[in-house]
Amino acid sequence: MQVMFTLNGKERYMNLWILLAVLGASNALIDHLNVSQPVKVCPEPQLLCGENTCYDPVTQNCTNSDRAVQCINACGDQCYSRDTHRCLNGTLCKRYERLCSVKYEVYASKVYDSPSNQCYNPKRQACVNNTLCDLYRVCGQQCLQGKQLCINNETICQSSNVYRYYNYGSRFTSIGSCNGTCYYVVDEECVNNTVQCINNNNCSGTCYNSSAQKCLNGTLCELNEELCTVKYNEWGPQYNSPSYQCYNPNDQICVNNTLCYKHSVCGQQCLGGEQLCIRNKTTCNRPLGNPLYIGGSTLTTIESCNGNCYDSAVNECVDGTIQCINNNNCSGRCYDSSTLKCLNGTLCSLYADLCNVNYTQWGMGYDSGLRCYNPNIQVCLNNKLCFQSSLCDGQCLGPDQLCISNNKTVCYSPNPEWYLTHMSNLTTVESCNGTCYDLSVGQCVNNTVQCINNNACSGICYDPLKRKCFNGTLCDLDADLCIVKYDDWGIEQRPYSICYHPKYSLCHNNRLCTRGFRSCGQQCLGNHQICVNNNTICNVTLAYNNYEANQIQICNGVCYDTSLQQCIYRNVTISSTTTSSLPETTITTPIPSDYRPIWWNLYKMTSYIIIALCVVLYGILRLCISSPSPLAEKSILSDSDRIQLMKSDQF
Repeated sequence: MQVMFTLNGKERYMNLWILLAVLGASNALIDHLNVSQPVKVCPEPQLLCGENTCYDPVTQNCTNSDRAVQCINACGDQCYSRDTHRCLNGTLCKRYERLCSVKYEVYASKVYDSPSNQCYNPKRQACVNNTLCDLYRVCGQQCLQGKQLCINNETICQSSNVYRYYNYGSRFTSIGSCNGTCYYVVDEECVNNTVQCINNNNCSGTCYNSSAQKCLNGTLCELNEELCTVKYNEWGPQYNSPSYQCYNPNDQICVNNTLCYKHSVCGQQCLGGEQLCIRNKTTCNRPLGNPLYIGGSTLTTIESCNGNCYDSAVNECVDGTIQCINNNNCSGRCYDSSTLKCLNGTLCSLYADLCNVNYTQWGMGYDSGLRCYNPNIQVCLNNKLCFQSSLCDGQCLGPDQLCISNNKTVCYSPNPEWYLTHMSNLTTVESCNGTCYDLSVGQCVNNTVQCINNNACSGICYDPLKRKCFNGTLCDLDADLCIVKYDDWGIEQRPYSICYHPKYSLCHNNRLCTRGFRSCGQQCLGNHQICVNNNTICNVTLAYNNYEANQIQICNGVCYDTSLQQCIYRNVTISSTTTSSLPETTITTPIPSDYRPIWWNLYKMTSYIIIALCVVLYGILRLCISSPSPLAEKSILSDSDRIQLMKSDQF
C-alpha cells in the first residue's frame, strides 16, 4: 500500500495568500513614501526650521545639527534682538527705555498689592519713589497728583481750580503756597494762613489785578474791552438766556443786544446771513436762488423794494413789486439788453448763438440742452457742437476720425494707436471705403485694405524696414517683446505684451525693469531682494528701501545683515536675517516646508523593506518544510517495520 505524505490544500492556499498580501503591503508602503507630504508655508518674515517649525530670523537661530529653533538673545521666555531691545531685570524693553518698579498709581491714587516692572521712555516719563508719571508732573522727588501744582520745583500746593493756573502757564513762577493751598501772588496774598484778594479786588469770587483787568457787572474783562449783554446771535435768532460777553470795540460792536463785527453793521443793525446793506443805512433781504445778486459786485445798483433787494440796472419797483425794466424778462430773469439777449428762453451774450445740443462732439448722446456758443470758435451741426478745427466737409470729427484730401474726406482710424501715429502726418493717408490706411504700407483692393507683401501684424500693415512683428505686437527694429505677468512688487497680474529696448530695460521671468535700477545681473529684483556685488541676489525680510547701501553683504555664500551680524572666519555669527544668496544664473524654486528629513525617510524605507523580506522568506521556508520530498516518501515506503507500524495506527 502506497501512502503519500502531502500538505492540505487549504494550507497551500493560505500560504499563497500570505505571500501575496506581503508583496501588496510592500508596494503600498513604497507608494505611500513616494507621495509628497503637505507643504508648510511660514508667514513673512518668518522662515522654516526643520520639518514644520517657523522662526523669526531676526531674534532666533535655526541650528543645523538638530534643526531646532534657539533664541539669539533670550529675556525670560522671549527672544529679542539687541539692536532694538534689551533685557532689564527679566523684563524686555526697547533700547531707549528704562525700567521702573511701580508700586503706586499717581493718577488713580492706587497702591498695588505687589510691585510691577514697567518700561518707560525717560524723555517723556520719570520714575520717582516707585511711581511712574509724566515729566511735567514731577516736582522735586514727587509726582504731582490731580489738582496739585509745583512751586520752584520743590514745593507742592493744592489748587481748587488748577485750570486757572494752566491758562497762565507763564505765571507759574508767581504761584505761592498758603498753608498748602496755591494762590497767585500778583492779585492774591496769604493772611493768617488764608488766601485773600489784594486791595479787595474781587470780581464774583475771582481776584484780579486792577492794572490789567477790570470788573464790569461781575464779569472780568481786559482794560481795553467793553461789556455787551447778548440776547441774539449775529444772524438774528434769540438765545435761551442773555449772557455777558467782553468785546474789543475796535473790532466789534454791540447793537440791540447783538454782538457783530464792524463789517457786518448797517446803520444801527447787524446784518443777517441773507441781508445786504444799501448805502450803509438800509438793509434788504437778498432773493434766494437769484444769481444776479450772488457775488455782490453790483452793490452800487442794489435798491430796496418793500424790504427786498433788487438790481436797479435791470429791475424797477412798481407799487411795492419788483418788475423787469421794459419787460426784459427771459424765463423769469431780468436782463440788460445792452449786454445780453434772450434766445428761445436762454440768456446769451450779444455775440453768441444758440445750439440745441443732443450729442457731444464725439457722437455720444446726453440730455438735450440749449447752449450758447461763439460762432467764431465753434459750429453747431446736427445737434452737435464742435470747434472749427474739428470741422471736415460739413461734419464734426469724432475721436477716431481723420480729415484727409484737403479737408474733404472723413475716414475712420483702424485703432487708437494708428490714430496717434498718423494724426500729425496725413500726407500718405487715404480712405478705403471709409477706413483710413497708409499708402506706404497698404493698398485698397475691392474696397478692402490689404497690406503690401502681406506685411500685417494683428491686422495692421507695417514697413518691415522700420518695424517688426512679435506675436501680434508691432515693435521697433531695435526693440524686443516682453510678456509681463508680475508688477514691481512681484504680485501676479493679468499678462500683457509690451515692447522694450534691451539697452535700457531688462525682461526676466515675465518681469520688466530698468537696467541699473532694481536689476541684478540679468535678473529683475523683487521688493524683498537686494543686489550684492552686482551679481548676487539676497532675499531680505523687509522691503529693500529699509536698508542702507552696502548693509547686506555675502559671507561664504550666505547673505547677512552687517548691522546685526558679522562675518568671522567665513562664518556668520548670531543668525542670518536673510535666506541664502542666489547667484544671478540660478532659477529659484520654493522649497517644500514640511518634508521629512531624507535620512529619516531612508531609515524607515529600509526598515520596512527588511521586514517585508523577512516575512517573504518565512513564508517560503514554511512551504519548503511542509512539503515532503520524494526521497522521504521512498524511504518510508521501503521500510517494512515502519510500514507495519503505520498500518497498526491505520494511517
